Amino acid sequence: MIAVINREGAVRLLLAALATVLTASGANASPNADALRQFGMLGHFAVDCGRPPSIFNPHETFAVDASGAVSRSLQMGGVKGDGSFPVWNIAILGHDRLQYEESSNGLDFKITVLKIGNRFRSWLSVTTDGRILVRDGKLRNGQDTQSFQLCGESA
Repeated sequence: MIAVINREGAVRLLLAALATVLTASGANASPNADALRQFGMLGHFAVDCGRPPSIFNPHETFAVDASGAVSRSLQMGGVKGDGSFPVWNIAILGHDRLQYEESSNGLDFKITVLKIGNRFRSWLSVTTDGRILVRDGKLRNGQDTQSFQLCGESA
């Protein structure tokens, strides 16, 4: 069977094919970026969006560059922990948990984030050599991890 396509049909077919190619190869396209978007963690976060960055009110931004690579930037008012860190192996573990790996200050970490309503908390953080920094939402000193809210989404 031979299909006959008129000029209008050919133009539609060409536009559909072009849109598919652009979507598949466009900026910010990656499984890691898609997982962050789906989980609602792509953007700028803070404990209190109305206050400036500080050690008590860290601001962090999960962003995707043009090649699809993901990073997390941290601002705490100019203290030693400020910086931008590569993030990879992002996986949604359930409706309320996301896991990713990150490199910071010469160490690699596996981090699990818990979503509670519209806020996010570090739930588990383990270094590649097995040191547990956060377990069940508590730091090693027993203090609860901070709860971050979305201040603005990234494109």
